[in-house]
Amino acid sequence: TLDPSMLAVTGVQTCALPICIDGSSVGVVRPCLEVTRDELRALCRDHGWDWREDATNEDESRTRAALRASVTPELRRLFPEGARHAARAAELLRSARSLIERESRRLIHQAIRTENTLAWPRQTLRDAPEVVIGELVRGLLDAPPARIDQIVRAIRDESGEPRRFVLADRALHVRSAEVTLEISQ
Repeated sequence: TLDPSMLAVTGVQTCALPICIDGSSVGVVRPCLEVTRDELRALCRDHGWDWREDATNEDESRTRAALRASVTPELRRLFPEGARHAARAAELLRSARSLIERESRRLIHQAIRTENTLAWPRQTLRDAPEVVIGELVRGLLDAPPARIDQIVRAIRDESGEPRRFVLADRALHVRSAEVTLEISQ
């Protein structure tokens, strides 16, 4: 385990933990599915860093340690390429998250803005993938997942009935032709 004090964490959601070495940067991605513990130890040794082992790694009463001790070796035996495939899947998920965030920002830029309101033609949001609308709502309202799902369904459904969702100092209105977000001042 690398000592967290050595890491300058930026972009935690992408799971990238850059480490600065004499002005240059070495990127370490967690989880380290394609890198062995021995390779990580060598990286630390080569750069003069102390290796730190988390004592809980050996405590098999903990689920993580028990999985590492019994399940992981069996998975490696059955699926030798499993770690490489899991790393690729993680890379694809990071890429998908980036795309979803980018599309959500695009929708924010398309909003009609007034002093304390953002508004969209409802059809504009309906045309966006559900996951993008969910990210938009999550970013604007910081709502719990069940509430996000409820709001996304309201935006996408065919109902012309006006609905209002209030979270903290914000109110999202879903009307037949428009979706508006009001921010109290």
